Amino acid sequence: MVRGAFTRNGAPIPTVLAGDVELAYELEGAGEPVLLLHGLGGRGSAWLLQSAALSRAFRVVSLDLRGHGGSTVTRAPVSMATLAADVAAFCRALSLGPCHVIGHSLGGMVALQLALDSPESVRTLAVVNSTACGRGPWVRSFVLKSVIRVAGMSAFARLNTRLHLPEPGQESLRQRLVETMGACSADGYLSGQAAVDGFDVRARLKEIACPVLVVHSDQDAIPAKDKHLIASQVRHGRLVTVEHSRHLVVWDQPERLNEELLKFLAENGP
Repeated sequence: MVRGAFTRNGAPIPTVLAGDVELAYELEGAGEPVLLLHGLGGRGSAWLLQSAALSRAFRVVSLDLRGHGGSTVTRAPVSMATLAADVAAFCRALSLGPCHVIGHSLGGMVALQLALDSPESVRTLAVVNSTACGRGPWVRSFVLKSVIRVAGMSAFARLNTRLHLPEPGQESLRQRLVETMGACSADGYLSGQAAVDGFDVRARLKEIACPVLVVHSDQDAIPAKDKHLIASQVRHGRLVTVEHSRHLVVWDQPERLNEELLKFLAENGP
């Protein structure tokens, strides 16, 4: 196991030992803790536009999941339960207490698993462009793995820009995606993909008792029915739709997303 070599603003990012891995993170602001969990191939800094807005009223923790950013990279495939256990250990190590947990894509799956396995760590959930079942055809995983191993992460990231950021005027966002995903190790990405491929908590959603906000982008590649399922099956769920947005709503509609997140947190504050 190795750690990613990451700095931010010229300084090494802090890490904490959580179980068998070191997890990198950043803290900003003060108040109730808000934990941000990024998508596959990302890192905590992908939430820059959200942490800037949320940290005016909250203590915002942006975490690099196992295999990403400055956190430990493992070659072996991992499960979603392992990623959620990492996050629970991280919360204990920093004495965060119950957090408002916000997860995008892979991070949303980790957040759902965390609420099921370690409900004491979760005060509320916001699940952004994610799903309760990541399983897909085996051929998809085979092709994805082959492309990454042959072409590399930067080339794979450029392919993703065509799907997630195809609009005129999004060149800076496309460059940011290539830089972010291109810096992710292939081992870390594929390990996380294995967690996605094995993930299915649809039958357990009714166990989640905390308030849940589900965010759906109207042009997201993950179907709307997946989001409706989460919102309807958890005990206290609400679905909102962000228009003119694709999968990377954290970047292509940050103000609209921040508005919904702040409203949800205000509704579920002290």
